[in-house]
Amino acid sequence: MSQEDPSMTNSGGPRRAVGDQVPDVRAERYQQLREQATEYYQQGRDRAQEWERGLETRVQRKPLQAVLLAVGVGVLVGLMLGRRR
Repeated sequence: MSQEDPSMTNSGGPRRAVGDQVPDVRAERYQQLREQATEYYQQGRDRAQEWERGLETRVQRKPLQAVLLAVGVGVLVGLMLGRRR
């Protein structure tokens, strides 16, 4: 005589058990990705703030050089945009 495995009956058996786990796995993976994205955002923000502080320090030490550099960049951008027309 063969005995039927209760999990293999018409109620869905193992497929239902796996199907019930899918939303949990999805929610867990979503949470992991969210935490990772938050960490990457914070790292990027910290680096940008460090870069900003360094730039401020350089401008304060050499203001004339900073102004001349800004003028030079402005002239180059103006030339590039002027040639488009």
